[in-house]
Amino acid sequence: MMNDLAPELCRRKPAAWGAFKNIEGVVKKTKDIRLRAHLFDTVVLPALTVAQCALERMMLGIFLYTQVQKGIRSSELRQRTKIRDGADYAKK
Repeated sequence: MMNDLAPELCRRKPAAWGAFKNIEGVVKKTKDIRLRAHLFDTVVLPALTVAQCALERMMLGIFLYTQVQKGIRSSELRQRTKIRDGADYAKK
């Protein structure tokens, strides 16, 4: 199972780091913790969320086209895989 996910993980991890690298200079220069958190929430979390959705589909063997065509919601995929939503988990 992990071998199936390895290529996707290798591709998505740099995407999240790339999103962070875009704002790294601003994050390092600011002392305002709220601004740092806001930047992370608006730039990095969306990249990670996209990665999580792709991994859930991959675990179930469902393509994005099929998901859209059949009207399957991401929350339904999450229930099938028993994976917690990363964004909800981060907010707690």
